[in-house]
Amino acid sequence: MRIRFALLALLPLVTPFAVTAQTLPPGTQAQGELAGPGKAEVFAIRTADEWSRFLAAQRLNWNVQVNWTRDMVVGVFLGVRNTGGYKVEITDVQNNGLVNHVTYTEIPPGAGAMVTQAMTNPYVLRVIEASAQPVVFSHRHFSTAQVPYGEYVRMIKGMSETQYSLTGERRKNDRAQQRIEELETMLRQTSPAGAVPR
Repeated sequence: MRIRFALLALLPLVTPFAVTAQTLPPGTQAQGELAGPGKAEVFAIRTADEWSRFLAAQRLNWNVQVNWTRDMVVGVFLGVRNTGGYKVEITDVQNNGLVNHVTYTEIPPGAGAMVTQAMTNPYVLRVIEASAQPVVFSHRHFSTAQVPYGEYVRMIKGMSETQYSLTGERRKNDRAQQRIEELETMLRQTSPAGAVPR
């Protein structure tokens, strides 16, 4: 049986995560350690349906509400650590108009700290303002970006829609240019000599 620990840090207050169902404000962050092995993963959760599936997959039972029209949830699971005491924090969330860039960092236990002698999977979840742009994650100390599969699909779909739109605009421009040339030819043919510059 996997034991779960969670702590909700309402900035700047610290409150237990599940007392009553409440709508979480942006910036709300939950941290903890899942007991036992687990995959290193990043998540971008945009709907109540995705949230329900996420909670079921992680075997979490949190009685919280997220305003999905205004907000979304991002999460980082570090994967297996050999002891307790490890933490992960989301240190920055930036939207540059193209992507939401989430930066996180791992904090190891301090030297000589008393820690659980069992495998753990540290995680952090954070409520952020919803955005149509895809979410990209990166570790503060490494330059490699991580993109959840759903966000990758969102990026590809956006590029395809942009390409399709540009192709349509090019066709419109080609037709307009052709029509202008036809009108210029007709104007030259029907105008008195010298009236229309060539």
